[in-house]
Amino acid sequence: MTPKPISLDLLMHTRAEDACERIFALSCAETLWREQGGKLIGSCLCDSYHRGGFVAEIATVIGECAEHENDSVARETHKLKNAV
Repeated sequence: MTPKPISLDLLMHTRAEDACERIFALSCAETLWREQGGKLIGSCLCDSYHRGGFVAEIATVIGECAEHENDSVARETHKLKNAV
């Protein structure tokens, strides 16, 4: 499995009601981006159909989670933003 589907699955968990699940998903996504970011960016640049959607999805998640009332969610979001 390539990192892109895994990243998309993780991003879906960042919308969970439970703050702990969001934090875990954000932490996993950050690690994935730090380790496999080149492949994730490469897949975005090579796939013109999904390029805008994938990048927009990540930006949307970062924007939503950065404004979360839980400070730990916001902190993990900033770590993901830096990794991306």
